[in-house]
Amino acid sequence: ASGAGAAFGASSTTFLGRPRRFGASSGFFSTFGLFLLPGLRPRSVPLLRKESRDAGDEQSAAFHAKCASYGVTGYGVGPIYMETEEAVDQAFAYARRVGVNVLVGVPNYEILPYVDKKLEEYPEIKYAIHLHGPDIDIFQTASVIWDKVKDLNPRLGMCLDIGHDLRGGADPIEDLKKYHTRVFDMHFKDESEASKAGWCVEIGRGMIDFPALVRMMREVGYDGMCSLEYEKDLDDPFMGIAESFGYLKAVCDMA
Repeated sequence: ASGAGAAFGASSTTFLGRPRRFGASSGFFSTFGLFLLPGLRPRSVPLLRKESRDAGDEQSAAFHAKCASYGVTGYGVGPIYMETEEAVDQAFAYARRVGVNVLVGVPNYEILPYVDKKLEEYPEIKYAIHLHGPDIDIFQTASVIWDKVKDLNPRLGMCLDIGHDLRGGADPIEDLKKYHTRVFDMHFKDESEASKAGWCVEIGRGMIDFPALVRMMREVGYDGMCSLEYEKDLDDPFMGIAESFGYLKAVCDMA
């Protein structure tokens, strides 16, 4: 969609105000119905991150089939917080069980060596550390993640959340340029301010220069997912999702 081999998707957070259990007949999948509108359909969504973690093979297969009926594919899991080696083991097993190759996680600093070692057992998986800007004390910006992973397994990188990166005082466009070899996933959102006080707005109405971002994606050859993470109007996100995807489509056509 971006012209660099990347594709647009939607983060499960976009559906946070909706029922998120496998097989839900409303909420999550009724929101998917929006993606059937011409020009708005993303190719993929990350799989659900809480209730679904305990799902068995049959439930996982049913979820994939339901996604497929809307023309989308579950491509990853997370973000999953990991404070223990047991939690790391469970997250990797979960990602393999549902058949995805991107695991978005938030590990404690001290267990990063264990995550690095675990990747040797899962050659099909890329581990993308989700940055959270000023909201938590770890992994606030892309540069922090880079410093932690640059000498570790090349499949240990980041989920570049451009909104949180901006709110953490960084420039997400420059960070994509500098760290693109370790960017395995991107969360797309716009922010009202480039500070902790910023909040989510419809894409194109905030502080992020999306035409410049798309041009940078093409320059560095980013070929991962760009998942809309629309965190506004969670009880009724339809119009904001449509406006955001419509704006992104226009930017990709024109940038």
